[in-house]
Amino acid sequence: MLDELTLDMILELPFEVLKKSEKYNEYSQLLDKDIYDKYDVIQMKEDIASKFNRFKSAKFSCNLPPEYNIKITPSYQIREGTSSNKISDPVGELVRDFVDNQIWFVKFYNSVTNLASKITTQEAVYLVDTFFSNKSEEFISEKLGISKNTLQKIKKSCLMKTWLEFQSLE
Repeated sequence: MLDELTLDMILELPFEVLKKSEKYNEYSQLLDKDIYDKYDVIQMKEDIASKFNRFKSAKFSCNLPPEYNIKITPSYQIREGTSSNKISDPVGELVRDFVDNQIWFVKFYNSVTNLASKITTQEAVYLVDTFFSNKSEEFISEKLGISKNTLQKIKKSCLMKTWLEFQSLE
């Protein structure tokens, strides 16, 4: 498994998904309708989209060290008779958040590359065009040369597989 992300790895992820899904396409298949009809696909898509949006922000922060976000301002106020037990460590909190985000980005990247080996090529096209390129379902169905009804089966299967893979990110 991967420990650190580079900007090139982040930018190449959609191509990696397509390449890997094509490699394992022979062993992949769509989920049965009975499986994905038990779940709210709309809510799944929203959850998945929020994770992809968080990951997309990694492009802008992956090479920035945490000290670029530190803003230290003097705000000492002496008040007689009051004391606070709360210790404020803005630098420590910033570094902790930075490290937590880096760990999450790596876990997300690993989840997506792992997912790529489990989905069909058509599901990979849907995943990449929907979550990386923000293409419409009409565009995707035309690109794949299939009807919108057939795309719905691919979409639901892809979303279910993706949602299950992302459960480890919680």
